[in-house]
Amino acid sequence: MKRQKNKFLEFKSVKDVPPNYFGEQFINDLKLPEVESLDQLKWYFDGSKVSGDLPKEKFMDILEKADIDESVIKKFITERRNPTKADLIDLISENFEGIFVKK
Repeated sequence: MKRQKNKFLEFKSVKDVPPNYFGEQFINDLKLPEVESLDQLKWYFDGSKVSGDLPKEKFMDILEKADIDESVIKKFITERRNPTKADLIDLISENFEGIFVKK
């Protein structure tokens, strides 16, 4: 991961997406103390290796199966009294195209 002016960039040159260990890597990105908003995260995928669109459902399925600390959930879902993992996954899904980009 590369930090650039309060943005955190991840460059992936892989054929298979989501890549191995995506869930762990992305959750670790969410845990970074400097990351306060999803718009700070950008994962760029090499368009010469990835055919077609990024499979949003596969990314979301992995996150649904992953363990996500309550502290991470509360960090991003601040408008609810008792936020859930589903709330965070919905937020990531809503922001998918801004986070995960094929170039």
